[in-house]
Amino acid sequence: ALEKDREKRYQSAAAFADDLAAVRTLRPIAARAVGPLGRMTRWAKRRPVLAALTAALIITIPVVAGLAGYIWANLPNIEAQRQARITDRVETALELGWYELHHGRAVRAVSHFEDALQQRIVPEAVVGLALAQLKLKQPQSALDSLEQAESQLPDPKVLLSVKADVYRALGRRRDAEKAAAQAPRPDSALLWFVEGTRSLRRGESAGEGTEKGQAAFARAEAMLRRAVGASERPRRAYHFQLAHVVGHRGKEATSHAVADTLGALWPRSAMAWFWEGYSYRRTNLERALDAYEKAVRLDDDLAVAHHNRGHILRRLRRFEEAEDAYRRATRLDPDGVLYHFNLGTLLKQLGRREQAAVALRDAIAAYGRAKHRHLYYVHAHIDLGMILQHHGKLDAAIEMLRKATELGPRVARAHNQLGVALQQKRDLPSAESAYREAIAIDPTEALYPYNLGTCLQDQNRLDNAVDAYRQAISIDKDHVRAHKSLASALSRQSEFATAATHYRRAYEIEKNRNDKQARATSIKLHRAVQRRARQLRRDDELDKAIEVLQEYATAFPEIDAFTKSLDRWKKNR
Repeated sequence: ALEKDREKRYQSAAAFADDLAAVRTLRPIAARAVGPLGRMTRWAKRRPVLAALTAALIITIPVVAGLAGYIWANLPNIEAQRQARITDRVETALELGWYELHHGRAVRAVSHFEDALQQRIVPEAVVGLALAQLKLKQPQSALDSLEQAESQLPDPKVLLSVKADVYRALGRRRDAEKAAAQAPRPDSALLWFVEGTRSLRRGESAGEGTEKGQAAFARAEAMLRRAVGASERPRRAYHFQLAHVVGHRGKEATSHAVADTLGALWPRSAMAWFWEGYSYRRTNLERALDAYEKAVRLDDDLAVAHHNRGHILRRLRRFEEAEDAYRRATRLDPDGVLYHFNLGTLLKQLGRREQAAVALRDAIAAYGRAKHRHLYYVHAHIDLGMILQHHGKLDAAIEMLRKATELGPRVARAHNQLGVALQQKRDLPSAESAYREAIAIDPTEALYPYNLGTCLQDQNRLDNAVDAYRQAISIDKDHVRAHKSLASALSRQSEFATAATHYRRAYEIEKNRNDKQARATSIKLHRAVQRRARQLRRDDELDKAIEVLQEYATAFPEIDAFTKSLDRWKKNR
């Protein structure tokens, strides 16, 4: 009777009366009581929020229970996947950290190693972090990092060899000796890796072109090969470090075998293809270029792959593409000092000196931000000094080159180029000192004694100049300018026979090279021979003079001047 819905109420008073009469006589009635669903509906309308929460619980509880059952049943697989993701993050951080450390960017290396340690305490990251802090001249921070990690590693003795390095940097010699004595001999993948990376670091410090550096690289390769072989599973950091060291050694068969392994193990890794390109960069330029291009296709933001691709393109003389690749690298990584430096040297090579100067200044600024003095930092100052010298800004050039010698006191090229600028400034004594310093640092480079000879000749010290030129020729028997300058100095000393010998050698070299200078040298050669002939005639050795002319006319029939001189001398005889 009280239903709000019209259809559910009694349709008339008579129908209501019939039901009341049926109640009195105990007969069945037409009305029906509200069922559970109806009562629930009415309650939901009165309490809509509570009803919604109740409905959500009724639906969610079975779903959650089912999901919990699934998770419980698959918990080992889920945990394995989580650990795999952590391992991948750690391996990526390690490979980037070691790359940055060995390329002079210790600040970035620290960041990558710390990222690895946030995921998991692994000895490779602890060692890398300590070595990066050593490179940043922070030995106390390196010691703190090692000591903090010791309590969290199953075998802290693996850190002792690096700890000895840190103690040495702190000046604690006794502690260093004790740590080195207690350090275990390499007998596991981890220890071989640690020793290999330490040797690689020593090789790079000594220099790729030095005997000491190559010895360190050889030991590093032996250690890293053992690490790779003894590892329970392929480790990217281990393989990439091995690729790095064999790339330094430049052995074709070895580097190719290592490189081909990388692409097979990690075909979807941009860094794997990067290291393959690095391994092929000296022996197969096309293969190296292909590998670098695969790397940038997989990761277009990998600045180092763009830079190295530019390096290969430059060697292939595809200069426009090389410039684009270098510029891409500098945009991706404005602090990439080597990227700016190589862009600058390319532009200098192409004769675009103003743009080169900008790039080299960017390189120097980037080195300043990095707070690290890599060898290329010195060469950036040298090249910028040469550009300033080319534009006639001698004082600025000398200042820049003096800075280069301060930054790299053992870089012979810096002293030599300073000497060139000082000689151009006519400060000949200072130029001579700079050249002699370059020779003392690197006695195997013919250019340095040659430049010293020109400086001494400018001071009219011909005997000393002759000695310097002879030194240059003893280093490089085909040094054309040294032969010609020596001949010039000897001519001034009236030693025309010896002068002619050196002009003759210079002419032969230039002629074989199709050098345009050969004609000018032939004129100087003819003059030296003529002077020798006149000298002989004055000594009443006319026949000998004619023999000398005959010798040269026969040896160089293409030089008409000798034939004409010979004919004239025969007529005058």
